[in-house]
Amino acid sequence: MKTVTLLLAMTSLTRAAETESGGFLSSISKGFGSVKSTFSYFTNGIEEAPYTVLAGPEDQSYERRLYPARKWVCASKTSENTISAESGDSDRRAGLFMRLYRYITGSNDERQSMEMTAPVSMVWRPQTAKYTMCFYVNEAHQATTPQPSEEGVYLEERPEFTAIVSREGGFMSEEDWQALAMKLKEDATKNGETGVDYSFYYRAGYDAPMKFWNRRNEVWYVQA
Repeated sequence: MKTVTLLLAMTSLTRAAETESGGFLSSISKGFGSVKSTFSYFTNGIEEAPYTVLAGPEDQSYERRLYPARKWVCASKTSENTISAESGDSDRRAGLFMRLYRYITGSNDERQSMEMTAPVSMVWRPQTAKYTMCFYVNEAHQATTPQPSEEGVYLEERPEFTAIVSREGGFMSEEDWQALAMKLKEDATKNGETGVDYSFYYRAGYDAPMKFWNRRNEVWYVQA
């Protein structure tokens, strides 16, 4: 009974948060169909994609990080409306999240369930009008990774890469994400960063919608 009461309270809080912050939270909240994943994500007891901090933030407003080569599971969706995509399309994002969530809960050739990880990364590429959302594949399944069973879900082997990263707390609206990306670009340009691809950026969310404190949101630009 206590578990049911807590879940109801969390659901109520999540709906309130969505009202304030818009579609991206809705995309994530629709994915939590099991009590186990909900509680592990709520308590932050989940594995995160590894990286090494190369510089910052002591002398600047962002970090430079080295991400090792790792596998991610991804799903993409092409938008027919560029304006809608740029301003946020929560239905498409929710659909991508659910496809990836089904993969880690058994929609794969081994019918293997895997733990939820962080962050959930999202990228919008204007050149191809394509959304791509990815989950980091946990370390236990990096060497032998189940193949996705659902059409449109695929494994991505990201090579080692360097990124400049800016972090912000709270609940993020579409305008907040864009402002964070713009500020990071301005700061990096002012600091003379070279080899940065500003044609796209990753949005990385580390928290479930029902988490209200110490939230972690990041923007990544890839640096050659």
